[in-house]
Amino acid sequence: MKSFAVPAIMLLSLLVACGNGDNPSVDVVGDLPVGVDTIFDTNPGDTGSDSVMDEGSGDAIDDAVDDAADNGPSDAQTDVPPEIWYPPVTPPLPFGAENRGYVHMNGIVHLHSRWSHDGCFPDHEEITSPEIEACSTTYVEEADINACRDAIIESMLVACVDEYRLAACAAGMEFLFQTDHPGDVRDQTFENALHYRPDSGDQMVLDAQDRQVANRMKCPAESPVDHVFVYFGTEGSKQMPIGMAAPIPDIVFNTSFEDSTPLEQAQAALAAVHAQGGWGLVCHPEQKDLSVQRIVELPLDLIEIFNFHPALMGILEDFEILFQLDRFMASDEDAPNPDLAMMLVLKPVVNDPLKFDESVKSIRLGHILATDIHRNVELPALCESAETCGDNWIETYPNLARLLAKGGPAILGDGDRFDSYRRSLRWASNHALVSSTGTDYLAIRDAVGLGRSYSAFDIMGIPQGFDFFAVVDGAALEMGQEATGYTDAKIYFRTPSITKPLWATERFSDPADTEIVTKLIKIDADGGSRVVREVIGQGWTFEHVVDGPAVYRIEVWMTPKHLATDLGDMAWVADKQYPWIYSNALFFR
Repeated sequence: MKSFAVPAIMLLSLLVACGNGDNPSVDVVGDLPVGVDTIFDTNPGDTGSDSVMDEGSGDAIDDAVDDAADNGPSDAQTDVPPEIWYPPVTPPLPFGAENRGYVHMNGIVHLHSRWSHDGCFPDHEEITSPEIEACSTTYVEEADINACRDAIIESMLVACVDEYRLAACAAGMEFLFQTDHPGDVRDQTFENALHYRPDSGDQMVLDAQDRQVANRMKCPAESPVDHVFVYFGTEGSKQMPIGMAAPIPDIVFNTSFEDSTPLEQAQAALAAVHAQGGWGLVCHPEQKDLSVQRIVELPLDLIEIFNFHPALMGILEDFEILFQLDRFMASDEDAPNPDLAMMLVLKPVVNDPLKFDESVKSIRLGHILATDIHRNVELPALCESAETCGDNWIETYPNLARLLAKGGPAILGDGDRFDSYRRSLRWASNHALVSSTGTDYLAIRDAVGLGRSYSAFDIMGIPQGFDFFAVVDGAALEMGQEATGYTDAKIYFRTPSITKPLWATERFSDPADTEIVTKLIKIDADGGSRVVREVIGQGWTFEHVVDGPAVYRIEVWMTPKHLATDLGDMAWVADKQYPWIYSNALFFR
């Protein structure tokens, strides 16, 4: 029988390092119980009773696949050409956002750098290394020892920023909305905060008021992108405004948007964000200190629909995940691809979509997917030796036992740390539809802030061809936009296809037959959320008639069988269903 005492300590070290230290407890919103994300209609054409779907299990989806012939082929239909049971749809405006004046760009929102006290390392003041320890033997005077130590730490932090820059370029990111903690970043110049390096080809760009707004960070010649736009943001207690131009007023750093802050004060801080051209985003909406009422009263521009920090909190409920991580630390022939270790904790953060769905009944609201990476997870030595760690873990979990004996970052099978920028920037991104006219970096900021985007867990495959819009009285309505006073409105969506990421290994198999499930979710103004159309398969086109005031969004779920080979002897991980895409919403009032 396993002993869990040591992993519990290790887990607390890992999780505290990843978040902002707030209480991770959650509350219930709307009429749905905790753990239930939507009301799932097993047959959208039927007016009978609905069943409740727990998004974590996927059982209702499996039942619906068996029962709803209009949502996919039954066994008897498998020899029928697909176009018969999914007839192609031709909307008045063609599919493809490029045909409606947009360019697809993807990037990261919510990440930390050296300018967070816990960015790059667990805590800058507590960093140690053999070189740092040697300072006290090389020098006698305290001032000389401190200067030695500071110089070494500075070189470590510069190296961390080097990794940050190279990782964004190598992953093909086109924008980064950086969100360092106020305590450190507020003391930096705007250029320093955004890691501006003119000698490397960087260029600070200006907004329409001639204020510095972003660093056009130059990428190495071999990168898939020429440059990455880095924007300023900050993550405080429950405020995380993004995309602001310089200078940042103190009220932005000092004021939380949480319920305990007087509403007028929080609204004044949000107005200051808007005055700098930024957007009002909050961190960790799943927690109790931010209610739907506060989201609506402010009103906010954006919330998170997913964050990797609360996803990691799920390990508290399943310590077995820690032992499963051992295989991702191995490098033998049957070992899994280390980048896929993230899938061990990938599941919805239940209250995020709940709060979004409840809030959009009253306000136009967008959402983003938060990476929230700090690159700071390092463990103390918790065992005297690998041989004495746990219940003979050296035999069954040798890599985990050695880590707990040595301490430091979790190094996976490719020699890189679990939470490196290189790895974490591959996990997921925000895919923005950016206007092809106007200034590119301002158009990116608007696309993200207005909710003209969708989020995807790219590590399982890059979405190709996904589209979701409406035609309202002959004009296009994009994600994040609101329609009122219309006479005719139809929603059009095209289910995505899976394409191989640039960084995928040779073991990434053909995803053509991988099952994805696309769910069109309707949020009624006076009711809950329910799936009104479910589609199985890649690349299909659909139309849905809007029959009254409501808000619509899409979720796409995947059972990534094509990753089985890449997962080696952890192939069972590919048998589970995972969220893949969260779209922003279409609003009909």
